[in-house]
Amino acid sequence: MTCLATSRRRLAFTVYAGVIALVFAWWSTIRPSNDRDWQADVARNVTATIYDNRIVVYNVRNFNWRTDRDFDQRWEQRTYDLSQLHDVDLILSYWSGEAIAHLIVSFGFDDGRRLDFSIETRKERGEEYSAIAGFFKQYELVIIAADERDIVRVRSYVRGEDVRIYRLRMPPEYARQLLQEYVDDVNVLSREARWYNTAAGNCTTLAFGMVRTLRPGLPLDYRIFLSGAADVG
Repeated sequence: MTCLATSRRRLAFTVYAGVIALVFAWWSTIRPSNDRDWQADVARNVTATIYDNRIVVYNVRNFNWRTDRDFDQRWEQRTYDLSQLHDVDLILSYWSGEAIAHLIVSFGFDDGRRLDFSIETRKERGEEYSAIAGFFKQYELVIIAADERDIVRVRSYVRGEDVRIYRLRMPPEYARQLLQEYVDDVNVLSREARWYNTAAGNCTTLAFGMVRTLRPGLPLDYRIFLSGAADVG
């Protein structure tokens, strides 16, 4: 009887391990794509090119928002003089209490223009956001480059989120390096789709990764995961 019970346990373990292996094999075949029927606000991939001291950004979003469903679409090509890059703002948009905020990085130029980058879920038409689904290859990742009037207005005025803007103490040479990181990421993302992940691949963790390339010794911090506390300290 003991031998029979042991054999049954081994068989059950083998079957269980086989099922797990099949699930992981299937999971690995699910690939992200840049070619889907996207919602209008995330429909285009941003790309950018730096020539000497100028950056040309393609598909900068500059929508005129009235509601989340009523807006005028404008995708623009913009050129910025990198010698005029003088400040970087951190924008936090609180949409779920004080613990969770969406993070946007805004680059300011001497001519008064601002170029904002927002790392978001790339939702298909009719698809709704779910933080739980975001753990399981539900959404692709998109980096939006936008006029600040677009990206702030849609969150504050249209969606009623609490938007707070903080000026970062960042030397111009670091600001340029951080902008270069965004340029590199959007260009790669336009060629190679990636999954969004609620915990490991979101607006805060990816931005932290860019900053960490400028300061390799930068330690991990709880605010990376509780993005609403990013304005503390």
